[in-house]
Parts: sequence; structure tokens; C-alpha cells
Amino acid sequence: MNFLLITSATILISLVQDDLDYPINSALIPEPGLSETFVKQNSNSKRFTHNSEDHNELFTAHSRGSTLYILDNVDSETDGSAEGWESNLWDDWHMPSQDFETNFDDYDTSNVEDFSVSTTVQLYAVGTVIKVDLDPFLIDGFNINIHTSEEHAKGSLVGDVISEYVPIDEIYIDQLPNQPGNYRFIVNAFYSPTIAGLPTLLPGDYWLSFTPVNNFSINDQTWMRYSNPNLAQSDAFGVSPGNGYGFGEVYSLNGPMPYVLTGLPVAITVPGDFPDIQSAIARTTEKFQNLHGILLLTDGDSNLGSPLLRIAPKLRNQNISLFSIFTGSNRTLPDLDIEHAWSP
Repeated sequence: MNFLLITSATILISLVQDDLDYPINSALIPEPGLSETFVKQNSNSKRFTHNSEDHNELFTAHSRGSTLYILDNVDSETDGSAEGWESNLWDDWHMPSQDFETNFDDYDTSNVEDFSVSTTVQLYAVGTVIKVDLDPFLIDGFNINIHTSEEHAKGSLVGDVISEYVPIDEIYIDQLPNQPGNYRFIVNAFYSPTIAGLPTLLPGDYWLSFTPVNNFSINDQTWMRYSNPNLAQSDAFGVSPGNGYGFGEVYSLNGPMPYVLTGLPVAITVPGDFPDIQSAIARTTEKFQNLHGILLLTDGDSNLGSPLLRIAPKLRNQNISLFSIFTGSNRTLPDLDIEHAWSP
């Protein structure tokens, strides 16, 4: 009789890398308590505490270890103040960026930037600069969309990795000091349960848009500013399926967008014990989106559960690679033979 010595399959998805490709914690942004718009938002939201030291974590989470600057088109790591962002914008250039009410869907536009992730991360914060025709506090919120390919980003306003709506009361708003009507919008996992609940991103290339949800009938239009082309490649593009402005459904923006994106590096494991290998693999594919590979540590026995051949086609159809590391002896352990038993 051959007993299953290891009754739980352990799966390790990704390891935290020691040698990271992206810079880690430096300048903190922004400085709370210096913005009149911030004071206005304090009076409407219990989530923000005026002059709280917690605002030091708007982009960098010191209490949770190193934070990666994944995308930084305004050099926020060097100078995260509102003045620092303002100095890294490109003149007064701006383009439409908005998700309107149904009657004006033809004018819905998103501005997309690509970025790369070198190690598995939990997104921590995202920010941008928007020029607002009327009142920034009449914006309903922002859509954050992340796509797995340029082709998908050009074909849909909805991300295939992440597509979430962030309400405005979870977003920090800060007016630029020398440009009235231009604002930084920053959201992070400390203040926003929406951001805190986003799935992890595995290493790879992605495409991001962070778009205001705005009612044109009430609040006119919103426009995304450009960042200095010396800071990033000018390969951003706009997407407008309704082509309301006549630019085309997809068009080059000829400059970078002022996006800042940070994340927390994480090691991902699937918690819990599993009675069989198939259950462990199935739980992993259900839990993690955009999964590229699974590292399976097992003794190779499959005494319980369905045959492993049943799950192989599912992994192949999802383009998920499975790498196995076997443990234990390469020879079957001898059976236990009780020859004599005695009890008083």
C-alpha cells in the first residue's frame, strides 16, 4: 500500500526579487494641509484627516515596506510636491479625458500609457493631472483600466486585467499652485477600499488608463494634461470608440500622459491545505487573474481527486504553464508489516 505522504500541495506563484528594476521609496507626496481644495474635501469625507501623518503614504507605504514606482511620468519620486508635478508638465497641452453620461457616449475618451512590472505587485497608488472646466468635486469618480496588450487597449475602454470605478470620495484632490483649474487626483490603497481590493499584477507589460467619470450637462468637460516628453516616451494614445471629436477611434497623443503608478512587491502563495493536486491547481487559477505559470511542489502522488489529465486541457486553453518540483524518494517506501502485537 502506498500512502500519500504529503497531503497538501504547495503552490508558489512568484518570488519577491532582491534586485528590483524600479526605484523605491524617496520623496513623499503631497504635503497635506497646504491645499484649500484638500480642506474642502476634509469637510465632506471622514476618510481624510487634516494634517494627519498618514498622508505621507499617498504614494509610498513606509509601514508596509518598499514601494515601487512602476510608472512615473512627472518625476514624482524626485519631487512629489504639487510644485514638482507642475514643473514637469508640458506647457498647457491637454487632451479630452472623460466618461460622460449616456447621451454623450460618443465623446467618451481614455488616454492610455504602457508600463512594465518586473516583479509581482499589489497596486498601491495611481495619480494624474486633470484640467477641469468647472468644479473638480462635481466629478463622480475615476475609471481605472489595465489591459494585457496594446491591441486590447485600442479596442476597448474596459480593461481585461483590471476595470474598476473609484468614487470621488476615495480620491485626494489638490489644485496646482500656479495653474488654477488644474488638479492632481491621487488614490491609494490606504484610503480607498476599491484600490485595496484590486488583483495583483504579475511580471509583464500592461496598458493603463485613469479616466474621470463626469456629467457633461452639469460639469462641462475634463482634460488630461501632458507631461514633459523628456521624462517619458511619447507613445501614449487616445481611445474614443464613438469618435465624437473626429480624431479617430484610436489616435496618437504625440506625448506622455502625467501618470504616476506605485505598487507593493508581494510573494503570492495559495493559503490552505488541499487534499489533492487538482484542487490546489484549480484554486490557484480561480484566485489569480492574468496567471502565466504555476510552480507546483508535490510528491507526485494523486490518490485523491479527479485524474490530473482533466485539468491539463484547461491550463493549456488559458496559456498557463505548470512546472513541477517533486519531493521524497524516487523509490516506493516499504509497506509496514506488523508481525506481533501485545497489550496488557
